[in-house]
Amino acid sequence: MPQKPIYSRYPLMNSVQSGLSRGLVRTESGELISLYRKLNEFTGSPYTWEGAFSLACLICDHPADEPSAKAVIRALADTEDGSFAGIEEADQISAARAALALFEYTGDKEILKRLAKWCRWLEAGWDRFTGTRWVRIQPADLMEFLVRFYRISGLKAVLRLCSRLRSAAMDWTTALHHFQQRTSLNLPDSAEEMKALYAREDFTELDFFNTQYLTNHAEILADGMRYTAYSAIYSGNGQELSAGRKGWEYIHKHHGAVCGGTTANVLLAGRGANQGIHPAATAAWTEAMISQMQAGTETWAVNELVRLVYNGLADCLNHAEKNGYRFINCLGGSGDSHCFDPAPEQDRDMRTAARLARAAAAVWQYAVTTGTEEIRLNYLMPGRYFVTNGNQSAILTSDGESVHFRCKESVDINLLLFCAETETADISVQNVDGTEIPASTEELIRSGGGYLRIRRSWENLDTLIFHQGDRIYTEETQHQGICVFTRNRLMSLDVSGAEYRYAVCGKPCMKNGKSFVPMKRISRWPAADGVPSDIPVLPAGKGEAVYAPLAGYADTAERITIFPREARYE
Repeated sequence: MPQKPIYSRYPLMNSVQSGLSRGLVRTESGELISLYRKLNEFTGSPYTWEGAFSLACLICDHPADEPSAKAVIRALADTEDGSFAGIEEADQISAARAALALFEYTGDKEILKRLAKWCRWLEAGWDRFTGTRWVRIQPADLMEFLVRFYRISGLKAVLRLCSRLRSAAMDWTTALHHFQQRTSLNLPDSAEEMKALYAREDFTELDFFNTQYLTNHAEILADGMRYTAYSAIYSGNGQELSAGRKGWEYIHKHHGAVCGGTTANVLLAGRGANQGIHPAATAAWTEAMISQMQAGTETWAVNELVRLVYNGLADCLNHAEKNGYRFINCLGGSGDSHCFDPAPEQDRDMRTAARLARAAAAVWQYAVTTGTEEIRLNYLMPGRYFVTNGNQSAILTSDGESVHFRCKESVDINLLLFCAETETADISVQNVDGTEIPASTEELIRSGGGYLRIRRSWENLDTLIFHQGDRIYTEETQHQGICVFTRNRLMSLDVSGAEYRYAVCGKPCMKNGKSFVPMKRISRWPAADGVPSDIPVLPAGKGEAVYAPLAGYADTAERITIFPREARYE
């Protein structure tokens, strides 16, 4: 049985927020459709099945008839030892996760029985299986599968596997609580040296320097945070419950990217504007924040997730055809010369697309979550959401700015809407005639943002209109630079074919719903390989200030997002 939870609100069979089941969310997002088509090129790899099927549940009319679902069904063929037919041992966990996703959509109990048999095979060969160091170093996928599978099946044998995995896995809880950036004398200088290091037969996560390398790799670190969340849901252990937030405070301070997540070269490399952001790492951080959102009551993870969804992840999805680095400041350069991935080079595109698909599907699945007494709108993503609460049900349709209700009978339920800035939020409720209806609104402030609770009895065709407000604000970055935000969106200067050497000389403003920032030309700011160098420190501006219009970070390809501050900044 699981350990006795320290906090009674963290039993294994429950969580603070539950995402909607597969098939209850639909969207027509063009970015997801493009990613799904790309992912279908790799259906031969079990690593892609879960992401492809999850996207199919969002955009296809008959997901169970899609190639990914058929591939999973073929793998479910019965075998003597219980493993999945024709699947290499390294891909067994990926196949199991895909099969569980298929069950969550179809409800076929034969799949559940087959997964139980696979768990027996896993337990019988546990020592051999955990002898693979990547199972110990990145245990998040397996722990998440076990927790989700136990919630459905209730098999006590699954709890034994959870306990054994916690004993065998790398101690990510301690790594996050004591996270620190250390530069050792034998630090690898390139991705090639890093690959050679990981390929050594004597490589072990118990070595001090190896642990430092692992905790400074963005994708592996994000998976470690996700593991601690699901391990905490299993155990209720206080150290595991707080590990994510404790680690993120330091990680974000020193390595956080302004678009969400972290930078992602070989060893994080700080917050520099010229440091790459890899889509696989961005996807991993998205999944990590979603896991933390399930395990905690505070809203810090939701706030970080909102920044990722609207900026970093949106940028990766808008440019999914490019699997190299994305850059905060970019003149068209892209590459992966500093990217470390334990997979073979030819599999990198497949792995990146698969991780993006998993993260994107989870974003839509957890945009609307259900609790015991309320429905939470964590962020507004265009789509249709079928929600239930007790014997009440409704269909919520969102266009990103408003939510429309469709229900046969009145739905008397609290609606919690997350808002990064509750003081500037403008919320109204209208009926089918467009008449504004009074509704009781209560602020539930938490660290890093808060929820607005809207109390009323919802009728058919009621509309909730949400406006974040036009407040524009800046955040300070390294080297006394600044970046601009409005409505949770990071803003950028589009420099496609234009001059990029500008410094901000005053406060940004809003005019007719658009963001503008005063700038002056500067003389020196070199670039290499299509990427500007790190921003100059307090450069002297030339000439008169001009007000330049800004566009959304995710909507620009060649851009300047982190600006140097002009020496006479006002």
